[in-house]
Amino acid sequence: AGCGLGRIVKHYHYQGYDISGCDYSSVAVKKLNLNSPELKITEGDVTNLKYQNEEFDLILAFGVFHSIEDVHAINKGISEVARCLKVNGNFIVSVRADNIESRLIDYITEKRGKKGTCFHKWCFREKEFAAMLTATNFTVNKVDLFTNVPFLHKFSVFRKNKRVDEKEARSSGFQLNGIGDIFYKVLKLFFPDSFGTTLVF
Repeated sequence: AGCGLGRIVKHYHYQGYDISGCDYSSVAVKKLNLNSPELKITEGDVTNLKYQNEEFDLILAFGVFHSIEDVHAINKGISEVARCLKVNGNFIVSVRADNIESRLIDYITEKRGKKGTCFHKWCFREKEFAAMLTATNFTVNKVDLFTNVPFLHKFSVFRKNKRVDEKEARSSGFQLNGIGDIFYKVLKLFFPDSFGTTLVF
């Protein structure tokens, strides 16, 4: 759900898995269908999935739910995922973490004049999103806090590559240099819940 330009769908499809993808963006879906017609990709909204009841063994949704502005729609989307999962199916979902690092990233972005005035993303505490999942009868088996882009990457002095190319940085994992890497590891060691940008349930 929210497959974007299909990186994850392609990865599992070419390993032989029976996988489908959907995305809200008609542009992304058209591009995928044009360039990779062998993939099963449809345009769709996670709050109103175009799939049958109990159709899937596993549903993945990375970076989707924190981008839905209406909280009621988030709950509806979680219910839709539950509807489309088989009994004892699994749901793996990531949301933006509400912690010091996420606030630092927002503060830095705002100070640099890159933050808009309209809605961007929700941030969730672990208990908040877990409660939304359990309210839809999901059982939360495991939660991990990962780092997508460390806040130190915003400063060239801590980056492995001084110049930022978004496509290259995404594929290489927004790498920090030696000093940045050590500094970030120390922060995560002493403040494990405060540093890490993404909660994965």
